[in-house]
Amino acid sequence: MATQHQTPEMVQIERLYAVRGPAEVAAWLEAHPYLVSLLCEARDQIDAAFGPHTHVALEVIEDAEVEDDRKLWALIAVEGAAEEADDRFDRLLEQWWLDALPRAQGQLALDADFA
Repeated sequence: MATQHQTPEMVQIERLYAVRGPAEVAAWLEAHPYLVSLLCEARDQIDAAFGPHTHVALEVIEDAEVEDDRKLWALIAVEGAAEEADDRFDRLLEQWWLDALPRAQGQLALDADFA
């Protein structure tokens, strides 16, 4: 659904991810535009690790333990055996995310969301 916050970048992101809190995510991406290309790259890597139909949600979340520590999270819905999902997530981290992490500049995090 189109909103007032629709930019070409946000349209692209919404094709790749389920967006929780679209206005907040759009504002985050406007403030951190370098994340758009990283999120596109991340989607390819997530698809390679978990399969092309893996549900991934984006949400701006504040760390409850650290005041004013907010970042955009990509939450990868994983199903099946926890051990296999953990292995896939670990491979994603080791084979791509650890190298890509500096480009996120502390503004994007990935996590597995076990259903």
